[in-house]
Amino acid sequence: MIEQTSRSYRELSKFVSKEELITLVETYINRKFDEEIILIENRGGIDKFQELLDVDFRNGINSNSRFEKRIAAYGKNKREEKRLFTFLEFCCYALRNKVLIMLLFMGVLNLILGDIIRDHHQGSTWFEGFAILIAGFIAVVIASVNNYLNQKQFAELRSQKNRAPITVLRGGVQIFTPKRNFSRRCS
Repeated sequence: MIEQTSRSYRELSKFVSKEELITLVETYINRKFDEEIILIENRGGIDKFQELLDVDFRNGINSNSRFEKRIAAYGKNKREEKRLFTFLEFCCYALRNKVLIMLLFMGVLNLILGDIIRDHHQGSTWFEGFAILIAGFIAVVIASVNNYLNQKQFAELRSQKNRAPITVLRGGVQIFTPKRNFSRRCS
């Protein structure tokens, strides 16, 4: 895979490198005045830049263009999928809450002190400490289930958003294609 990518870079030596494109976009995002224009002018101007990218800015990518080589050189135009948290990770996150930690600590302390200092007339002093621990456990489970379900809903919304069609220019013709497929060859 690495050999194929480096070979593709050599074959596309007339292209602008991926690093140069990243620098150009970052310069545009963080610009003070016209720094990205200066970068393009230093590469020979907009016409030369268009030639280096092997694209026509008015007509888009030519349908017989080398898509596979472009993908090998620049990568797929796709964001990495976010890793979803597990239910157990949400439980651990919920246990970081200081109020909940204090509640659970007080429940354990109540159990210990209730056992040590219990009056012989009261045989069920452990109920209060146990009830506090159960309340803490329920709070952790409810918060974790809520966060887990919200995460799943947002993941579904993101996947629906990626199904929406977008318009791309291929050989001067506007083509509607799903976002997830728009870097593929469209004829």
